[in-house]
Amino acid sequence: MNTAFSANFGRIVIVLAVLLQAIGKVMFGTWLSDIPSPLFVLISFSLTAALFLTLSRQGVGEQAWTPLLLLNAATAFTFLSFF
Repeated sequence: MNTAFSANFGRIVIVLAVLLQAIGKVMFGTWLSDIPSPLFVLISFSLTAALFLTLSRQGVGEQAWTPLLLLNAATAFTFLSFF
């Protein structure tokens, strides 16, 4: 990949992450208030892991599955401990 493509891809992913966080906050504040917070966090982290595993598989292959899943599980555990 060239540098310009990598930079633009990174910017797009950051904007997408911020947009998804904003949508999640609005949805959680309005429509999802009946769903328990830990379940919402679990679903959010699962969807995030699925998205980035799909993206990383295109670039790094099978090597990315284990570290990405471990990182995602550790982050989810950390967030769930706040509840």
